[in-house]
Amino acid sequence: MDVKIYEQADIDVWNNFVIGTKNFHFFFQRGYMDYHKDRFQDFSLMIYNDKGQLISVLPANIFYDGDKKILVSHGGLTFGGFLTNEKMKVETMLDIFDAVKQFLRENNFSSLIYKCIPYIYWKYPSEEDKYALFINDAKLIRRDVSSTVIPPPSRVFMRHGVFDSLRKAKKKCTSSSELQV
Repeated sequence: MDVKIYEQADIDVWNNFVIGTKNFHFFFQRGYMDYHKDRFQDFSLMIYNDKGQLISVLPANIFYDGDKKILVSHGGLTFGGFLTNEKMKVETMLDIFDAVKQFLRENNFSSLIYKCIPYIYWKYPSEEDKYALFINDAKLIRRDVSSTVIPPPSRVFMRHGVFDSLRKAKKKCTSSSELQV
């Protein structure tokens, strides 16, 4: 694995990769992320496999806590984490974590604060990153609430008489619930 720091020259490679990820969100497009560049020292990472193929990106920035240098999976974004495509496997994610940890040690970071992408934004449900956090003995330091409003479906048209049938059925059926307090 080769871990590389994102540079402005990588913008097209970054954006094209991000669009095809299974956990895409517009937050991760460089045009949106770079809006914060005056407030956050970007240190986003691009991870390549042994064949030189980009397999993951990590939107991130440097944060200093006293003399500690910390990588945050981007402080300017509500959430972050490794973006990957549908080919990602658990073993590969574990290798990515190992490579990134080594890279961070070599660059004098003391830790990584990792903010997971809520599952609602995933095209393909998977949580290789959460498993890798567990395997690497990550410590939960914060949990945020994430809620999503799903728009109502478009109006469903039913054939004539269906509503009358539903009304008649409701009259014949009764139910109640009791909650002990």
